[in-house]
Amino acid sequence: MDVVSPYDELFSTMGYSAIDLVFGINSYKISEKEKRELIKLAKISESNKAIEQQILMIREQDISEPEKKNKLLSLLY
Repeated sequence: MDVVSPYDELFSTMGYSAIDLVFGINSYKISEKEKRELIKLAKISESNKAIEQQILMIREQDISEPEKKNKLLSLLY
């Protein structure tokens, strides 16, 4: 039996609207590519606690959604 990660389950149940919950970013305001990249970031964070902590710090900052999105996506590169 395959093990399903919590993020796999969340995104398969809620679709892109889970981006709002996980990252605090309105999924309707970002491109399809950015949505896929954020989902990839969420999955990476499951096994990388440093990335997970950085995501939490960015999410809690009082910054605009575009700035938050850019900071989050920069964690992939």
